Order: sequence, then C-alpha cells, then structure tokens
Amino acid sequence: LITKGEVAHLRASSLSRLNRSEVGLSAEKKVSESRTCESAWLFGEHDEIVNSLKTRCEKIVQLPKTHMEDIEVIRYRNGQHFDLHYDAFQQHDAASSQSQVLLHGGFKNRIATILYYLSDVDANG
Repeated sequence: LITKGEVAHLRASSLSRLNRSEVGLSAEKKVSESRTCESAWLFGEHDEIVNSLKTRCEKIVQLPKTHMEDIEVIRYRNGQHFDLHYDAFQQHDAASSQSQVLLHGGFKNRIATILYYLSDVDANG
C-alpha cells in the first residue's frame, strides 16, 4: 500500500516538523504524560505524495478526501507511548463541552483509521 519512496518522503517531510504530541482540542491542546511521542501533520494540498496517499485511502474507505483528516506522522522513541483512548464521541459523553465543540465545529466521529508503518523494529516492538 505504500512504496519505499513514499515512506522516505514522509519521513523526510515530517522530520523538521516533529514536536511533542499534544492532547485536546485547538485552544485546549496541551502536553500530557498520557501521550509522550512526537508528531507532525502533513497536508495534501501542499504535497503531491501526501495527496496521492490520501487518494489511495479514499479508494480503500470509499469516502471522499474532503471527509478525511490530514496525515499525521507519529514517532515513538524507546519508552514513549500513547495511553489507551477513544477517537470517537462516546454516547454517554455526547453532551460534554468537548464533544459539543467538535460537533458544532463540523467534526464527526472517525469511522476508520489507516496506519502506515514507516519503520520496523528488530525486537520487542
């Protein structure tokens, strides 16, 4: 699903953009010990290869790119993690202020996530 050249491009494009990952929404985003990795966002409108990957995802999930998030590259170093969490609104939480901000901002629940692994590990991965 992803070529070695595309992997190299994503790694190179994200390297200078990697920052400590945050949790939360826009103004409420913050660094948290629940997510200790680094991440960078890559945008399809500025990058032909990213756009091509999103087109491929569009065909897999059969939804238009306009319904997708941009590509997030995440780097985990030894010992880093992202705690168990939900990427969807829970029914019991639909009335929460965070859910209401997302819903009124036009956000919807994620129905699919596609992962591309950009590296491999020798052991204990």
